[in-house]
Parts: sequence; C-alpha cells; structure tokens
Amino acid sequence: MNSSQNELDHRALENFLFNEARLLSDWKVEQWLENVTPDISYRVPVRSTLESPKEYEPGYSATSFHLLEDYGTLKARVQRLATRTAWSETPPSRVRRHISCVQSSIAGEGEFYVSSNMLLFWGRDLESVIISGERQDVIRLVDGCLKLASRTLFLDHTVLPLPSIPFLL
Repeated sequence: MNSSQNELDHRALENFLFNEARLLSDWKVEQWLENVTPDISYRVPVRSTLESPKEYEPGYSATSFHLLEDYGTLKARVQRLATRTAWSETPPSRVRRHISCVQSSIAGEGEFYVSSNMLLFWGRDLESVIISGERQDVIRLVDGCLKLASRTLFLDHTVLPLPSIPFLL
C-alpha cells in the first residue's frame, strides 16, 4: 500500500470517528448501532491507583469495568433509550464528544488499529463534568463500510464523576 493510500485510509478512519462522536452526542444511537459489528467488544476498565508506584505506569483492572458490553447489551441500551423509559436520561443529558490525536495502523486484511483521545462534556441543569481518556479501537471494513469491532476506553479518572453513565462514554 502506498503512502497516499495510507493517508486516504487514515482520513476515512478519522471521519468515521468524528461521525460516530456526532451521532452519539446528538443521541442518534440507533444510527450509531448500525456502525458496529455483531462481534463488538466495548470495554471501559476501572483504573487502579497505587499508593507509591516505583515508576509512572497507570494501571487498569483486567476484571473490573465501568462498562463491559457486547452487541446484545448495546442493542438493549439503544432499545431502552428509544422507549423513553431510561429515567436517568429524562430529560436527556447534554453531551458533547471531542476526538483528537487520532493515530492508525493496519491490523490485518480490512482491519485497522486506531487510537484517539476523547474528551466528553456532560451537563444537566447546573451540573457539568468533563471526562477524558484514550480510546483503543479496532475498526473493520465490512462490505465497503467501516464498522467499530472493538473499543477499550482508558479513562484518566479513577472514580467516574458522573451520577450515571450516559449511553456510552
């Protein structure tokens, strides 16, 4: 693959992430779900804090998660939001996602590793919170369309400063 093809792929991957952020921030969750693969893994591990680490190395749990989702649980979340019985999102939170520092590499035939930084603004009434983290994704080309196959979000927070978790971080 030549360098202009790599650049084109990278731009397509960036646009995929920017579109995804827009869909989620605009609460178009049914459209968002169309952009994931049936075998998706979506994880937000809990960050560990060491009392006196010998060197700086943020640790994350391999067994505890803020979110541990697959296609079935994501679909259930989407359906729940569609029925307006999600009392924690009535009225809907004001959420905006900012994606930056996108880096990509080829993972295999039709798959890409993509890392990016995510900054999320959450607000309701007079309360607001900013959450940041690094996302490590696998994005797959399926029938000519990019789809999210895997996401692990490493939050900079040890404790989530939210009263509830919005649809997805």
